[in-house]
Amino acid sequence: MTNPNIGPNPMAACTEIDAGPRHLAHNMSSPPKSVVNFEGLNSMAGHRHPLGLDYIDRVLFGTPIHFALLDEWRRLRTPGFLRLIDKGSKRRSPAAGEARLHQLIEQRAKTLPLPEGCVTIPGSISHPVLWSDALSVLTILTKCTTTVWLRHKTPSLLAALEQRSISLLVPPAFAHRLPAIAAPQTGEDHGN
Repeated sequence: MTNPNIGPNPMAACTEIDAGPRHLAHNMSSPPKSVVNFEGLNSMAGHRHPLGLDYIDRVLFGTPIHFALLDEWRRLRTPGFLRLIDKGSKRRSPAAGEARLHQLIEQRAKTLPLPEGCVTIPGSISHPVLWSDALSVLTILTKCTTTVWLRHKTPSLLAALEQRSISLLVPPAFAHRLPAIAAPQTGEDHGN
């Protein structure tokens, strides 16, 4: 006789579940038992872009590209960025201004010759600057975290203002798409 206050044996319930079909939670983005292997990338590690791969006494697997807000941009908000980027911009409500800025950022994100995502590393002035115009810088900074930039991430102006500077690590397979000449940070677009 079993005690009705205790209920069924918890170990028996586990045995019944284990004996039946497997109901395991798997990562839905990959089949069960998938193995990620990066050995195939070793052959590409020797391909170097003229901009170099060195970073803090280590060789990086990719080309670092630096993006930073100029000092005079750091105090700007949506209306100020719109005036800077969209010269013919008219006065808009805050919501309309934000929507327009997001539209411009999304358009620029589509045209940048970068992969769909890049690893981000701490920004360094020693890394080359290929795009120094406000829209390109905002496109990168509003769509990245401290670890990754994603082309299809929703832009966040607050994140850009907090981050201020970042370098993208462009994979070697995409290095040939990058402009060959590094541009000084003048606020002009070099490589659009």
